[in-house]
This record gives sequence, C-alpha cells and structure tokens, in this order.
Amino acid sequence: MEKIKIPKLSSETIVYLMLCGGGILAFILLAILPYKKALRKMDEDIQNINAQINEQKVLKPIFKDLLNQIKAESPQGLPVAPKSKLGRNDTDKLAAIFQKMTRSSHLRLDNFIPDLNTFVDNTGVLKVTVIVSGDFLNLRPFLLKLNRISYLEHIEQVAVRTVKNLKEANFMIWMAKES
Repeated sequence: MEKIKIPKLSSETIVYLMLCGGGILAFILLAILPYKKALRKMDEDIQNINAQINEQKVLKPIFKDLLNQIKAESPQGLPVAPKSKLGRNDTDKLAAIFQKMTRSSHLRLDNFIPDLNTFVDNTGVLKVTVIVSGDFLNLRPFLLKLNRISYLEHIEQVAVRTVKNLKEANFMIWMAKES
C-alpha cells in the first residue's frame, strides 16, 4: 500500500486557519444566534397578538349587544330628566345636591368623593364615588332622584353591604360635564 503524503502546513497557515475559524465562530455567536433568539421572541409576540385579535373578534358581537342594551331607552314610568352637562362652576355644588337628595330620602351621605383625574381632564365626564347609609327601603327613592339628575351619564357600580345594622350603598357614578 502506498502511503498518502500530506503536505506539511506552515505555522502561518495554521494561524490563518485558526483566525478564520475563530472569526466564523464569533460571527455565529455574535450575529446569528441573537438574531434567531430575536426572531423566536417576535414569533411569540405575533402569536400572542393574533390570539388577542381572535379574542377581540369573538368578543365584538357580545360587546355590541351590551352597548345596545346600555343605549336602550329607559323603562316606561321612570322619570328621566332631559340630558345636559354639568357646568364648570356647578361642580362644587354636587356634594350639596347629593346631601339634599339623601336627606330627603331619609338616608345619610357618608362620603362624596369626586375622582380628581376626571375632574381636571377634558374628557367631558366626571367620576364620583358616593357612599350612603340608612334603611334599605329608602334606597329606592334615592335612586329615583338620582335618575332625575340631568347630567347623570350612568351608574357604573352599586355595592350594598351591612354595617352596624344599617345598609351601606357604594355608588360609582359618571356625570357629564363641560370640557
């Protein structure tokens, strides 16, 4: 058998080969791997956004139905005031109005808290938290009086709980105001 003769490489050639190999390895480590990692993260983000879009597509008809229910006319027999907006100078009178409404309904106004963020912004609405307490049967006249307020947008939340043998009702109310 004949031996295959391998030419001897000079040390310069070996150093050049090692430098080129190291450069290729560095390129792979510094450019390609982070790029693949970024692509994987983008793919995950795209999948998450697509899932959110599909969720919104499913929820859109439900949202439209709920929105139509909110916009529905009030039931017959309930007194409804014509809609208007709360003037800039009238916002300081709101607490007194609610105090008068609760007193005439035989309730006690425990707290009246306007939301400062909606008070100073120009969104055209004012969020108010009202806490009243008293006999639960007196809540109905209070709600009817509340419905007669012309700048009432909607009542977001009503929470009723018992505190010291009295019922306490917590309302989150949105009022229309001039922007």
